[in-house]
Order: sequence, then structure tokens, then C-alpha cells
Amino acid sequence: MVQFVFTPWRNRAELLKVRSQFYPSSSTTTPPTPPTPHHKWTPAELRDIQRAIARVFMWVHRGNCPHVVESTAMLMSAVLLDRRHTTTTTTTATSAQRGSEAGPDAASEYGVRAAYLTAFTRFVTGLLDGHQDRARKLSMYGVAKTVGLPAGFVELRHQGTHEPMPGLAQLRPAAGRALVWIWEYYWRNLPDGQEGGEGEVGVAAGTLRAAAAASATTAVDGLASGKRQPVVVVAATTSTIKGRMCRAALMGYLQRQEGEVGGEAAKQALTRQLGQWDDALVLRTLEDIGQSARDGGILSRSVKLAREILLRATGDESQQGEDREIPADHEQLRKELRETREEIEGLPWLEEMERPMGVATHRDPMHAVAGKEEKLHKFGISKAEQAMNSAIFRRPVLTSKISPLARAFIPIRNMHIQSIPMWVGSSNNYAYLVTDDKSKDAVIIDPANPPEVTPVLKKAIESGKINLKAIVNTHHHWDHAGGNKKLREELGVPDLPIIAGKGAEGVTKTPGDGEGWTIGSIAVKGLYTPCHTQDSICWFMEDGAKGERAVFTGDTLFHAGCGKFFEGSAEEMDTALNKTLAALPDDTKVFPGHEYTKSNVKFAVSVLQNDAIKKLQAFADANQETQGKFTIGDEKQHNPFMRTSNPEMQKVTGKTDPVEVMAALREGKNNFK
Repeated sequence: MVQFVFTPWRNRAELLKVRSQFYPSSSTTTPPTPPTPHHKWTPAELRDIQRAIARVFMWVHRGNCPHVVESTAMLMSAVLLDRRHTTTTTTTATSAQRGSEAGPDAASEYGVRAAYLTAFTRFVTGLLDGHQDRARKLSMYGVAKTVGLPAGFVELRHQGTHEPMPGLAQLRPAAGRALVWIWEYYWRNLPDGQEGGEGEVGVAAGTLRAAAAASATTAVDGLASGKRQPVVVVAATTSTIKGRMCRAALMGYLQRQEGEVGGEAAKQALTRQLGQWDDALVLRTLEDIGQSARDGGILSRSVKLAREILLRATGDESQQGEDREIPADHEQLRKELRETREEIEGLPWLEEMERPMGVATHRDPMHAVAGKEEKLHKFGISKAEQAMNSAIFRRPVLTSKISPLARAFIPIRNMHIQSIPMWVGSSNNYAYLVTDDKSKDAVIIDPANPPEVTPVLKKAIESGKINLKAIVNTHHHWDHAGGNKKLREELGVPDLPIIAGKGAEGVTKTPGDGEGWTIGSIAVKGLYTPCHTQDSICWFMEDGAKGERAVFTGDTLFHAGCGKFFEGSAEEMDTALNKTLAALPDDTKVFPGHEYTKSNVKFAVSVLQNDAIKKLQAFADANQETQGKFTIGDEKQHNPFMRTSNPEMQKVTGKTDPVEVMAALREGKNNFK
């Protein structure tokens, strides 16, 4: 059923004018600079922004104004208010030095913080509510993932709603990042040009991407019949937001006629845009479009584009779209689209590239390509020693057979995690080197045994792969923090910060519970989890580029187990596991401080019988290392200590209170043979 949606702007030109006023120096190829109160706008640009804000609020009053448009206006309004506050504060401070004023106005600053927070929380809440699946309620983190919203936005919204109001140092950059995100999500993708024809209804309320995707099938049918169709909103035809966005971008390109003015520029813009989606998704979408299209031009252009994607991915020049004849038969075209998609999905490196955050291991970094050399060689991937030329960055490296443009289609992550095993065969500890790929800033977590850690760090530092910024500890025990001072000495950096709980060796900084800091573009938050020790901290990290997450749990949480209650109680451990850590997004990868999985599984299967623990048992039997292979969501299924409210655990222990269940499980594990 067709549903007409009326927009508050008179025509597309009015909407595009507001876009140019909010983002004066941006284009589809030039992302905006995050605005700050110190941004150097010209007087004319400031007037334009103020006019755009006023126009949007008029649209809101009319109704049907897209939420992201209103959010843009609210965030920009907060930035301008902050700008006036900053200017006034500077002037007042100067006057105070002359003895005429008391100093900056604290009430004014509080008002600015409130304006930022109102705009930001309204933006996040409204956006996620609009994408909530009413039939299957998702968490805000889950909804954020479906639309590509950084988890840090959800966290700041939660903090601003339930905790003391964040300061300007946190709110200013968050507002800037939100405005850039809205640009990428909505404003950048508005089609340029005037509407033509009395039959056009206008662009839909809500995001244009979703509207374009939703009307894609109608557009194909309309083109096939040779008739111009009004822009309407219909039910979404793809299962995910990413799929709808991808379909919208592809339809915008495929609907252009051969030889049309601006066609090459449109193709280049599409190539850049396709970089945000994996090739398999693009080809699945092309295949879906091909199945419903009756227009031969759209089908042939889909096949040409599919061939070019396959060429970029494999380097196989036999796939060159320009040199091969395009079949006239529509069924042949659809068959080729299907076969191309199947070939891309079968590429051997895709499985490895889906590994979270480029997880690396210092020991045996080559196992990812073991036994696949012949298949890898077919697709232009070099030998293992070339492909893994750096253990830190564990991604298959493509040979020169693939062009630089092709490499732009390969997803790149900012956060890389290298595991450094220590005391293998005895305590089986892990140190972790976490690196931000963009800035090369890095931290080393729990480097307790310098003889095994220092050579790895020196090699990475000397080769220019990392800028070591700090040592980080999960707790004060010697097998986690005992190497801090010696490591600084061996690296020749006596002032290297040590970020840890108050009891750690040489600690220089102890962040507050939940306090945020960064490693380049990686957002970090320390979560206090006292029990194993009273200074235990689990470090939660999020890759800003991909929204992927990891938590380094020390001796608090292990795969299928937990640490002993050396300095705490069952109640504290239950809080740590089933409230603090369980509240993290389910897709957060878990990196524990020891390789205890095999022994933990032996106890777990004695009290828990489900498919999840059997899967973990099989994995542990087949692999020496399990760190980072399982998530918080997995732990909720196969870890008895994270199932204290589960009737199965209550039956096994004979207890009903979760704290008593925790105590009984820990006692059982302590005495387990």
C-alpha cells in the first residue's frame, strides 16, 4: 500500500539550502569539520546558521520534520549558545583582571551544558526509538548497532540521564561527532537538483536513505514502464538499515541512463560510498534488484558493476566488465549476478577479516592461513610470511595484483589487540597490546613478565608501529602489575604513565569508576569490579570506527569461570559479573588475564548442560588459546557464574538467592577435582 508523506519544506531546494547553511564547507566528498564554539565562522556563515535553526523550528511546528533535521538544529543551537558563553566568559575574565567584575558566570556554563545534553539525549533517544522493533524489543545498544550509531553516544545519553551532568569537555566533542554522524547518515545523501513535475510529492519525512530504499522496488517498476513515478514511502523491502542504505545508493546510480551528464562523477561517488559496506552485501543487494527489475538497462548496469566489484576483490582480469559482452537475456543476467555474489562470499579472506578488531596473537600468528595457501594464492594473497609481516596487525595482505582502489573496499578497523602469552605451562598469563591504527597510540595491559613483553614492545616501537602511551593494570597482584617498574626501566621511559587501581606497582593515575579516556580514537572506560582484589578494574574499550568492543577482565571474569574471592565476597562478585559486566553490549569480546578455559569447562559441564557449554568445550579442546573468541553474550550462556538467577543453577546448588548461588558455585569450583 502506498503511503504519501508530506514534508514541511516547500521544495527540495529549501531543504538543500538549510543543509548548506548548517554545513557551509561540506560536500558529498568533503566531510564536515566537527563544529566547536571556537570554530572560525564568518559573520555571514553565523547568520546563515541562525536562519537555518529558525527555519527548522518552523518546520517542526508544521509537523513531519525528520528527527535528524530537528536534532541538527538543536545541536547547532547549543554550539552557538556555547560560543556566546565562551565569548562572554573571556570578556568577563578580562574585566575581572581589571577589577571591575567577579569572573565567569557559572550559571551560564550550567545552561550551556544543559543545552548540549538536551539536544544530544533527544537526538539519541528519538533516533533509536524510531528504529525500535516493536515486536522484538532490543536494548538501546542493539538498536544503535543496527543503524550504525556509536555505542559511546548511547553511553553518554545514559550518563546524562542517570548520572551527574557531564562537563563541557565531554559534551562539546560529543556534539561535534553527532553533527558529523548526522551528515553522513542523512544530509550527505540528499540528491541535488530541483524537483520536476507536478506529480512529485517530495522527499519523505525521516531519513532520505530509508525513504529511497523503501521506494526502490517501485522506482524499478516505474522505470521499466517508462513512466516517472512520484517519490513515495512504501514498506521497507530489506531486512536491515544497512541493506536499505546500500539499496538506496545503488538505485540512485543504476537509474541513471548510459551517457547521461554527470554519470562518471556519480559512479565515483558511488565507489566511495560502497566502501562502507562489504562486497557481499553490495552484491546481494544487486542480485535482489536484478530479481525485481524488468528494465534491461538496470540489469546490464547491475552486472557491469558486479563484475567491477569482483575484479577489485580478486584481481582476476577476466572479470573486467568493460571488455566482456553483456548478455541480452534477462535470466542470464540474473544468473551472473547470483554467481558473482556466490564467488565473493566464497573468498577465503572474508572469514579472517570478520575477526573482531584485528585480534592478533604473539605466539603462532600464522595459523589463520595454515592449510589455505593454495586457495589464497588463487586470489592474489601472498605467502604467510608476507601476509603476516606484522603480528600486531593481523589482516591478510593482498599482493600488488589488486589495485589501491580495490583495497579501499577492504574493511579496516582502528583497534588492534595483540595477545602476549607469559609463563606458558604454569600460570598461563596474558599481556595485551592495544593499538589505535590511525594515531599508532598504544597501551600495554598487565605486562607482568618483562622478559617476554619487552622484546615485543621494543620491536613495535623501533619499527614505528606504536607510540606507547601507558601501562594499564587490571589489579595489583604481582602476576599482573609486578613488572611495571622493570618494564619502564628496560624501555628507557621512566615517566611512562601507569593507569591502574591504587594498589598497583608504581601507579600514577587511577580513573574513577566509569570515567572515560582515550587511546587515539579508541574510547576507554574503567569499570570497578572489586572482589578478587579490591582494586580490580575491568577495562572496556570501543573502536570508534567500527563500533566494536572489547573488555579486559583480568582475574574477575574468565571464559566459563571467575576469579577467587581473595579480597571480597560472593555479593561483590555477583555484582561485578551479573550487574556491571552483564550490562555491557552482548557483542563485547572478553579478554581475560589467564588461559584457564579448559579447567573452567571441566567444572562448568558438571553443573551446566546446554549447547553453549558444549560448544565452548569443543573449542577449548581444539585450541590452545581462547582469549577474545567469546563475548559477554556468550558468557551469559556458558558461564555458570553469570547464570546465578537461572533455575538450573539454583537447582544444582540448592539455593535460590543469586548471591548464595554464587557462593555455592565458587566453593564447588574451589573443591573440584
